[in-house]
Amino acid sequence: MKKTFTLSLKYWYLDEALVGLSFYLFGVLLYKLKVFKKSRSNYFYAGWFIVCFVLLSLLFNQNQPSNYWRCVSINEALNGNPLLFYLNAISGTIMVISLSKIIRPLPLITYIGRNSLMFMGINGLFLRFLNYFIIKVTFINLPFSNLTFVLSCVFGAFLGISLSFPLTYIISKVPFLIGKYPLPIRQST
Repeated sequence: MKKTFTLSLKYWYLDEALVGLSFYLFGVLLYKLKVFKKSRSNYFYAGWFIVCFVLLSLLFNQNQPSNYWRCVSINEALNGNPLLFYLNAISGTIMVISLSKIIRPLPLITYIGRNSLMFMGINGLFLRFLNYFIIKVTFINLPFSNLTFVLSCVFGAFLGISLSFPLTYIISKVPFLIGKYPLPIRQST
């Protein structure tokens, strides 16, 4: 029997790339329509925040892609019901944008935003080690509920970002690690 090597569509994550592209295009549409322009009042953004928060609270944990996976996972290419997926994702995005428009610029958040690429890269290290520890401690010792899940995610994000600060600081002080070091130009003779 002859064995052949094939790659599935999931291997290349082309379907998830299209999902990501749809969110990018949605962001471009919001920008072109100037939905979140600076001249709007905080009441406008607070209204959007409350509407999206209520919607997310009602729909939280309603989109279960399979019996095994109880949550949406881009890593596994599991999105569940497309309508619920996009409704939750867009509501969450609008809620975060509204919250960012309401709060004043904070130096800590500005620093994280300017170094977000480094934080995301360093987070890849923590996904394998830190999240396993948090899940083991949280879900073995506490009963599973929506509140436990949300609090463990917030704790994991806080811990991951806190541990990323020293590494981000060191990497930013060594600019050639992130491609910001100017290469010497040789003069031709």
